[in-house]
Amino acid sequence: MDVLQELSQSLLNLNSGHTLPVVLQRMLAQKTRELNALTAINRIVASSHDRETLLSRIAAEAKNLLALDGVAIRLVDGSRLVRAAHAGSGERARPSVEIDKEESLSATTVREDRTIAIKNLSDDAALSARYRERLSRQGCRSVICLPLRAAGRAIGALVGLSGKEREFQPDEVDLMTALADQAAIALEKSILFEETKVKSDELKRMGKEFEQARRAKAKFISAVSHELRTPLQVIIGYADLLKDGIVGDSKKEQGRLLRIILQNAEILDRLIGNVLALTKAEVNKTVLDVSTVEIEEVMDHIRGFARRIDPGARRKFSCVMESDLPPIATDVAKLDAILQNLVGNACKFTLEGGIEVRVANLSNRNRLEFSVADTGIGIEEGEREKIFEEFYQGKEAQATNRTGVGLGLSIVKKYLSLMQGEIRVDSRLGKGTTFTFTLPYSIP
Repeated sequence: MDVLQELSQSLLNLNSGHTLPVVLQRMLAQKTRELNALTAINRIVASSHDRETLLSRIAAEAKNLLALDGVAIRLVDGSRLVRAAHAGSGERARPSVEIDKEESLSATTVREDRTIAIKNLSDDAALSARYRERLSRQGCRSVICLPLRAAGRAIGALVGLSGKEREFQPDEVDLMTALADQAAIALEKSILFEETKVKSDELKRMGKEFEQARRAKAKFISAVSHELRTPLQVIIGYADLLKDGIVGDSKKEQGRLLRIILQNAEILDRLIGNVLALTKAEVNKTVLDVSTVEIEEVMDHIRGFARRIDPGARRKFSCVMESDLPPIATDVAKLDAILQNLVGNACKFTLEGGIEVRVANLSNRNRLEFSVADTGIGIEEGEREKIFEEFYQGKEAQATNRTGVGLGLSIVKKYLSLMQGEIRVDSRLGKGTTFTFTLPYSIP
């Protein structure tokens, strides 16, 4: 049994032997209801985080305990007061008010951080005639407005409305103040709970991102180590053969080994270049170095690159260019890297057949169109967007054990984004893939 119940029981016991005056009995009953209501609200505040439920209960209790016709709770939202809870009639036409400009009592209460109680609105000269008339049309004669305080400032208002003229007594003001304090505590708790939940969700998200980053890093290190080791072992092995004279004096045989060494060195150089490009992109250090170049010069570089990575010419490689192509003002090194990544991928996934690079003039759009087509293993339809993600390995590539680090296409996408380019991919499983991208004649 708590203190309130003990007090009530003691008074009832006293009354059982001696009849209390009727007025005192009514006062006792009223105070008991008030204390019971405050206790119930305290318990709800302690156990619930639902702001709407808490404020609605406080508004309803205030209306019932003080026999008011309407109670509203308004909260500061930027420069406005917005109704957060309501019980009974009144204020139906005022969903929100301006704190600094509005003449309403709730705005004045928040702005001046003080309680306002008015016995008869029609007699209060401090209120504008328009405001008095509006409240009168709503059937309101008396009003009490109390600030909700948190952290030393008003964060809202508790508004009580009565259709009958009444003077709010000190004990009624005290009760409304207690209810306003309860509302403020409920708000602070609700805000704290929401902030804690947001931070908890943010920590969970960061934890997931950290774990994903950790796995990606481990996968990246494993893939890079493998991709570096394989060509490096070839280079070391064949260099040893040449050094020890095991291949004899045949220039033809020595030339073949040197071409293999050069091919694997090219693979290493491209891989290291991709890793460096990715690192720069991650720290936002990638910049454009724009210069003008003839397309024939770009294609010469790509032909040389194709010969180096496929010295035995196992695949047919061709370049087809439309006549009278204009020079292009772009980042030439990045254009070269884009084409090398696309041609390198085409070679990796094309065991036999051919690779064709085409350049066309889209004069109506002031752009050049480049395409790299192969007759390789192809890409599943559901993977054609994913292949541009960092470290992504396609199912077909994994099935044929021709996976790499998964950086080339992501770098292609990043570079084209910087260079105002566009790219698309068309593919059929077992038939081949075509990557097509466009670039403007000139980057502003």
